[in-house]
Amino acid sequence: MNVDTLQAAADQGDASAQCALGNMYATGRGVAKNEARAVQLCQAAADQGHAAAQCNLGVMYATGRGVAKNEARAVELFQAAAEQGHATALFNLGNMYRDGRGVAKDEARAMQLYQATRARGSPSATCTRTGTASQRTRRPR
Repeated sequence: MNVDTLQAAADQGDASAQCALGNMYATGRGVAKNEARAVQLCQAAADQGHAAAQCNLGVMYATGRGVAKNEARAVELFQAAAEQGHATALFNLGNMYRDGRGVAKDEARAMQLYQATRARGSPSATCTRTGTASQRTRRPR
């Protein structure tokens, strides 16, 4: 889908289009990078319950990209997306619990979240006996 088509759909309140366009603005892919606009679009989609947008917005709050850093808000957003079964949100929420960022440190809870990530077939989390996890990165083909 091209930018104009996405923008038109986003303007009509299409949460998937808002999320996709927000990702484009966050990365500068196909449009000039604009993190503040990315936050606006992802927030609009997240307000409609779009799990990927909630997760993406959580990352923005966790890192302070386009918005003031707020780890507690990031946890709320990851939790909302995780409740919908979003694997990346489960993984990110696990990291927040593991590190005690925005929430009390709880390695047992982190491990539960990593296991839930794997149960959804996501290779994002590799659990070890010590309860830590690492992000797998894939090289572009």
